[in-house]
Amino acid sequence: MFTTQATTSWRPDQNVCRLIPKLEYKTARSHLNDVRSMGLLSSDVFFYGLFMDAAVLEAKGISSPGGRPGVVRDWALRIGDRASMVPHPGRAVHGVLMLLPLPDIDRLYAEASVQMYRPVAVLVEARGTAVPALAYVLPEPPAPEERNPEYATKLRTLAQRLGLPAEYTQSIV
Repeated sequence: MFTTQATTSWRPDQNVCRLIPKLEYKTARSHLNDVRSMGLLSSDVFFYGLFMDAAVLEAKGISSPGGRPGVVRDWALRIGDRASMVPHPGRAVHGVLMLLPLPDIDRLYAEASVQMYRPVAVLVEARGTAVPALAYVLPEPPAPEERNPEYATKLRTLAQRLGLPAEYTQSIV
């Protein structure tokens, strides 16, 4: 007679650790619990422009649970009329990681001024943990010579207030 015996039972949250390098099981499980406790389907979002400011989000009707600083490697910040990330090996973009309900994210990026942004999957380093997140980027990034000094000044001031690294903050032009 042929019988099989399972030696372990599979749980969906166990695979998260296999997908995210350097992520401990305990941290992944805690992250999943945070997502489940919000009730709605949610996603981590990496903000690197003026949406890093919780007050800006609240003015748009998005209640932010607060964010944590994070960095996305092999991307660079480029500022034209708006800010966007562009792939760039060896560079990094600093910003804020927030867990938001999907309807709030959809509503935020439905506004005319940002509806051209598209979500991309990124891996954010936040407090020693790698977290998969969405980042919204322009499908056609600003040209390298394009500048917006007023936006850059606002973003640099915000980055300083949020305590992003000084070297990075000074590079925002």
